[in-house]
Amino acid sequence: MAPIKSSLARSVGRLLGVQKDTDLSLRGDVQSSRDRSFSAYGGNAEYTYNGNKIHTFTSSGSLTVFSAGDGSKTATVFIVGGGGGGGSGRGGGGGAGLVRTVPNVPLTVPVSVTVGSGGAGSPATSPSVRGGNGGDSSFGTIHAAGGGGGGTAESTDVSPGNPGGSGGGGGGRAGGPGSGGGGVGTGQQYNPDSPRHPGPAPGSGNNGGMGGSGNSVSQRMGGGGGGAGGVGDYANNQGGGDGGDGVQAPPIFRDPTNPYGEGTFYFGGGGGGGNGQTNSYPPAPLGGNGGGGNGGNYIPPTAAVSGDVNTGGGGGGGAYAPPPSGYGQPGSSGGSGIIMIAYAPD
Repeated sequence: MAPIKSSLARSVGRLLGVQKDTDLSLRGDVQSSRDRSFSAYGGNAEYTYNGNKIHTFTSSGSLTVFSAGDGSKTATVFIVGGGGGGGSGRGGGGGAGLVRTVPNVPLTVPVSVTVGSGGAGSPATSPSVRGGNGGDSSFGTIHAAGGGGGGTAESTDVSPGNPGGSGGGGGGRAGGPGSGGGGVGTGQQYNPDSPRHPGPAPGSGNNGGMGGSGNSVSQRMGGGGGGAGGVGDYANNQGGGDGGDGVQAPPIFRDPTNPYGEGTFYFGGGGGGGNGQTNSYPPAPLGGNGGGGNGGNYIPPTAAVSGDVNTGGGGGGGAYAPPPSGYGQPGSSGGSGIIMIAYAPD
C-alpha cells in the first residue's frame, strides 16, 4: 500500500525543490538530491561579460570553488608569464612572458594562482649582468614561463640574451654581436594579423634578436626581445632592434568595460633594444605591441621604458652613454603577468 502523503510533507517538498511526492515520506526524509549548484570566488576582479563569468588575477592568490552534485564547471584559462628585464648599455630588450590559452579546464577544487613578476632591468655597473628573467605564472598545474632577460654589451659572458617564454635580445658589442635568447614552452604563440612580426607556427616561444657589432660604438646596438607573436628584430648600424609583437587575448575576455593589456587586449610584447652612439640619431627602438617597453636612446638621451604592468611585456634595453656615466644606461624592468579565467555561470 502506498504511503499516505501529508500536506506538511508536500509543502516541505515544494520548499526544497523536490518535484515528486515519493521523494518525501511522512517522516520528511530526503530520498534524493537535485542540487547542482556551482560558485567560485577569487581574483582581483570578478565580472560578467557576454554571459560568462570572468575572474582576473593581477596578483597571486587563489580561486575558491564550491560545487554540489554534478555542478562542476570547465573554464577557459588565459595565462601570461612575467616579462624579462632589459640589458644595460646598448643592451638587448627583455623577452615577453609566455602567453597560453587553455580550454576545458575543470573547476572542481580550490586552485592556487601565481602571477609572475617582471624581471629586473640590468644595472649600469661592472661586472655587468643580464636583465633578469620574468617570473613564471601558474594556475594550478598550468604554467607559463617568464620571458628571458636581455643581454648587455660589456663582455662576451653576458652579451647573449637569456632563454625564456620568449628570449631576450642580444647586447651589442665589439668583436661579435650578442645572440638573442631562444624561446621555450608551448602555447598560443602565433598571430597571423601581426603587422610587423608574423611569427612561427604555434607551439614554441620566439627568439630575441641578435645585437649589432663592430669596432665603433655606432655599430653596437641591442637586439629586440622576442614577443609572444613574433621574433625580436636584429639590430643594425642604424639602430637597435624593435621588440617582437604580442598576441591578442581570445574574444571571450575582451570586455571593453574591463580593459586589460595594451590597446585591444594585446599581451606579450618584447622590449626594444638599446641604441648606441651614432651620427644618424635614430629614434628609440620600439617595444612590441602588447606591453613591450621602448629601448633607450643616445641622442636625445632617453631612458629605457619598462614593460607594462600585467601584460608580460619585456623591458627596454639601455642605450650607450658616454663618460663619465661609465657603463651606459641601465635596462628597464619587465611587466608582470596576468591570469584570466572564464566560464558559463549557473
